[in-house]
Amino acid sequence: MKKSKKALGIILAAVLVAGAATFAACSNQNAPAISEKAARQIAYATLNATSTDVKEATVELDTEAGARVYDIEFYVNGVKYEIKVNADTGAVTAVEINNQTIAIDKMPASPLSDKAEYIGTERALEIALTDAGVTLSEVTVRENKLDFDDGKYLYEIEFVTATHEYDYEIVAKTGGIHKKDVDFETVKIPSPAAPDVTYITVDEAKAAALAEVEGATSENVVFTKATFEVDDGLHVYDVEFNYNDKAYEFEINAVTGAVYYEEVDNIIVVAPTAGEYIGVNEALNIALQHAGQSATGVTVTKKAFDMDDGYRPVYEIEFRTATREYEYEINAENGRIIESDNEEIDDD
Repeated sequence: MKKSKKALGIILAAVLVAGAATFAACSNQNAPAISEKAARQIAYATLNATSTDVKEATVELDTEAGARVYDIEFYVNGVKYEIKVNADTGAVTAVEINNQTIAIDKMPASPLSDKAEYIGTERALEIALTDAGVTLSEVTVRENKLDFDDGKYLYEIEFVTATHEYDYEIVAKTGGIHKKDVDFETVKIPSPAAPDVTYITVDEAKAAALAEVEGATSENVVFTKATFEVDDGLHVYDVEFNYNDKAYEFEINAVTGAVYYEEVDNIIVVAPTAGEYIGVNEALNIALQHAGQSATGVTVTKKAFDMDDGYRPVYEIEFRTATREYEYEINAENGRIIESDNEEIDDD
């Protein structure tokens, strides 16, 4: 009886060992071909980064469309990256920079790459100061850092003088001014209490705005807005116009005529490769047809090619009639309307 028990114990032990070996073999077969460590290195390598450059990295193993992928999130120089790596092949399958999806074959050069040739924060600050007409000794720099927006790397720069607050976005590769805001702090005055206060006219407000832009006249700009408003307790005219591929917005004190806010955006119409997209004029025709308008009955205020979220080619179309303004986003490849909006013009 004792021999039988001993034999049974040996058999059970053998079965357990065999089962464990089989389980281990199955587990190894199901394990990803690419380790988590290797996936991290692949993700970092897309930016010419190493683990010492990376902050706040997290890794998750997910399944997407039947494939196992590592979802790797991390920060480099304050910019957020999310890179997905196929867990079995090691291929990079998706890239997001600051939550913007970027086509893998259209990724801009990494700031850590020798091929980036970015101008650097010091040069970006010099460009902003020169544009503002001030020197470094006259300002307090609040921010000067690399960022990513609109499919490109930018330097975000903020500085103040005793009277003005400036915000700039400088294109890291070219040094071009992508966007700027100027707040004229000292000319703000409260809304007048006297009922008989005299306001400047809308034409005088337009003239004040035009005077801020070299070469701009009422004959060579396209005004898109000129309205009287109350903003933060101030009576102002909000004046907007397009000139030389840029969109300008000003807020003019309705009592004194002083300019206390300025914003400039690029609205450059990019000419893509011929035949690759439908063309900006065809996009305009699609928008006009959808709006039930004709080219002779509207004033076109914007016709621009852009890469939406950094990867989708679109045309941005804006125009206005005497009573309404329209905005369209048209797929540049197939002409499909992605977004449309229109609203009544309020000139009160």
